Amino acid sequence: MRKLLLFEDFNPDSGIFIDERDGNQYKTIRVNDTIWMAENFRYNYTLKTMDKHSGFWNMLDIKKPEVKKSSVPEYGLYYNFAAAQMAKPKGWEIPSEYDWQELIIEFAEGKTGKEKYQMAFKNLASPEYENERFNRDEMGISGFNALPGGYYLKNSDYLKEDMIRSLFWTSDQTRMSNYRLYYYFDDYGNISAQGYPESTLMNVRYIKKK
Repeated sequence: MRKLLLFEDFNPDSGIFIDERDGNQYKTIRVNDTIWMAENFRYNYTLKTMDKHSGFWNMLDIKKPEVKKSSVPEYGLYYNFAAAQMAKPKGWEIPSEYDWQELIIEFAEGKTGKEKYQMAFKNLASPEYENERFNRDEMGISGFNALPGGYYLKNSDYLKEDMIRSLFWTSDQTRMSNYRLYYYFDDYGNISAQGYPESTLMNVRYIKKK
């Protein structure tokens, strides 16, 4: 595995990106020549009340009393694909499938096949991510800190699979119209990819090419 380097737009040693639009700060990690946000994005690009039917939503609005306000910065906002495109900071982009594969290979500890995705899960998921394969004390060395935030369907007021899956957009279209590929982490200790409608609301991690 290559040595993990940290990078920030103006100070390569800090590992922090500051979004000048709202002052939010995001930890970053570097994989080869790609800078990854190591936190879920949380910019309210409309500066109005959030409405999932217009493209994005947050955890304060799910119908579960145990969710506290303090969880929102950690889990970020949920964007459909169009909203994710509009919310991205200047110079940043939604990662492609190739970018995700590069990230996974970097933290797969040389494994191949199914083990590649299992080892990548161990190193990319948050130590707080409860799963059936790894103990907390062996997880999260990358600093990527994937959290099981779940997702929203367009016409639902309920967060689905929270505490079970992390879903992140890619820029790649599938063969089905208005579907995009996404990568997800699950509570079995795996990382997988499949297609979902662009109207689905999920988390996003932007990248920047150095």
